[in-house]
Amino acid sequence: MPRGLEIPKFPLRLTLSALVLVELFFLFMLFGEGGTEITLIVCSIGIILISVLTWRELPRVRWILVAFLVWRILEIVIQASRNLSLDDHRLPGTLVLLGFYVIVASLIASPLGHPTRGVAR
Repeated sequence: MPRGLEIPKFPLRLTLSALVLVELFFLFMLFGEGGTEITLIVCSIGIILISVLTWRELPRVRWILVAFLVWRILEIVIQASRNLSLDDHRLPGTLVLLGFYVIVASLIASPLGHPTRGVAR
């Protein structure tokens, strides 16, 4: 296959780098507050580890990452529905974080998430 028809690795690697930075910040904040939410810690560590494996382009590992991201999205939605009201000052930040995870999950699930596959003519 000619080199010009391959999907570039740059969008996926930039997305994975941003995701790892957000998760490291999330873990830092979690441990700063006491770190009692085991499911959040397990999800964050899973996202970081699977992101590294996705960076290494192991086959089918990106779908595990998408599953972890869906888990994180569901956690955000559940916690927001339990703890936030429509006039809460934390709602815009929660929606931005939710949007970030949705965009990352959709990018990783798209053909850009598998950079070695060629583009059909």
